[in-house]
Amino acid sequence: MLFKIFPFDFKSVGMGVLNQVGKILLGLVVVGVVISIVVDWYKLIRDY
Repeated sequence: MLFKIFPFDFKSVGMGVLNQVGKILLGLVVVGVVISIVVDWYKLIRDY
């Protein structure tokens, strides 16, 4: 019984963790891109 229950639990928990980590990484990437664009615009505006 234990062997039947555990693999599914580990799989679902693992997928959930991977999903959360993926979302966090994606969010960080998006935030980084937005910040770099804002910084570039700020430099352009400041030069003029």
